[in-house]
Amino acid sequence: MADSAPPDRGRQVVYCGICSLPPEYCETGGTVKKCQEWLQVHDPSLYDRIWSAEALATATADLSVEAREKAEKDAIKKAAKAEAQEKRAAEKLASSVVTITRMERNKRKFVTAVTGLEAFGLELKKVGFSFEE
Repeated sequence: MADSAPPDRGRQVVYCGICSLPPEYCETGGTVKKCQEWLQVHDPSLYDRIWSAEALATATADLSVEAREKAEKDAIKKAAKAEAQEKRAAEKLASSVVTITRMERNKRKFVTAVTGLEAFGLELKKVGFSFEE
């Protein structure tokens, strides 16, 4: 037991700040463009390794011409779909209305009901938000 080698530390994995997946798997999510922008700012060397023109060329080099064209069309469709989804979410957020009503529970007891916060990403049951007067 004279060997005193340091223990293996394991590998440090970078996780995307947008989709919380490793950057190699960001393309499976719906936010590829945002993930690319985040990775380019936070880890440029990893961005170059994954999304540079040379990396994309080597990744598609073994594909047939038809498969390359299909992959390009799929990428364009995914980008358009993600953009449309973002636009719908923005429209929903812009047209959302928050309503606060005061309802009588018993003689002198009232409950304040807040509706419409779901559009902002809040669910009152999960947050545990409630108050009474």
